[in-house]
Amino acid sequence: MTVSLDWLEKIAAALNLNVANLLPGPRDVTGIEILGNLGTDCRVVNGHGAADAAALSIVAPDQNAVAVKLTVALGPFDEGTMLIGRRLDAPTLEDANGRTCLLKTRSNNLILRKIALDGKRIIASMPFDLKPGVQSEVDLEWIAPVYMAVRYV
Repeated sequence: MTVSLDWLEKIAAALNLNVANLLPGPRDVTGIEILGNLGTDCRVVNGHGAADAAALSIVAPDQNAVAVKLTVALGPFDEGTMLIGRRLDAPTLEDANGRTCLLKTRSNNLILRKIALDGKRIIASMPFDLKPGVQSEVDLEWIAPVYMAVRYV
């Protein structure tokens, strides 16, 4: 059976959808894993799939996207902002140099830091929690440079 564009528009309007949602084909909307909420100490709490942010779907550049929601203002980011990062493999770590990143340590801590690299080795990570000092993270599972901040108004 074939359906005309006029009929597709009527059906879409009745269902309160866009016509494109009625057509088969690849979708560019990718679900992003919500890691939890980021608090004042720049650590993620509530673990995987934080209840109040579990339904985030957004156009993402790849399947390695992860997100956290800020429960307080940190650095240039307002409270309630959703930070979205892309998990990197070790050979591509240079993409994280000088950037704000989500870090997961092998001890399962998730933290937000600004990263400084020397080649492929992290030489410093600076916290956003206004506490003095630079910390070294030597036992990392992955790094995800933040490439998008979603702020609800």
